This record gives sequence, C-alpha cells and structure tokens, in this order.
Amino acid sequence: MITKEILFAHFEGKTSVLQQRTLEIWLGLAENQQLYYHWLHEWENANLAFQPDLSARERQIMTKFQQPIEAVSDSSSQDNRKGRHVD
Repeated sequence: MITKEILFAHFEGKTSVLQQRTLEIWLGLAENQQLYYHWLHEWENANLAFQPDLSARERQIMTKFQQPIEAVSDSSSQDNRKGRHVD
C-alpha cells in the first residue's frame, strides 16, 4: 500500500529501491494515477522549487529609481553631442 508519506518521501528522493518498485506497480493501476497527481500537486505547492529573493530585486529597482536626474540627462547630452539619437 502506498501512503501519502511514502509518496512525499519519493518526491524528495528518500525512498528505498523496494519502495520505488512498489510505487511503480501501484502506478500501473489507472485508479491510482489520479491520486498520485493530486498528491504530487499538493507536495509541489508545499515545496516550491524556486523562491525568488524579492528584497534583492526591490533594492535593485529602488537603486535605479534613486539615480540623480542629472546623471541621466548628462549621458543623453553626451549621446547627442556624439551624433546619437536618443529616444
């Protein structure tokens, strides 16, 4: 019998060869596949693979917005003197 705990351990790569073989046999039955995907979805929601560091991104954005306006206008003035068109 495959339990939710065994399946979660499998998703984490913590099952034995015997448990993996039992899981393969269990998944061979169509009625078990829906439960497998239900528990997989539940496990994935609890164990997100990517968790962005939003605070780092927020600091990056704030730094960009805190640049002095003169620095931006100076660089566009230099581009204009060099014959570059700035949109």
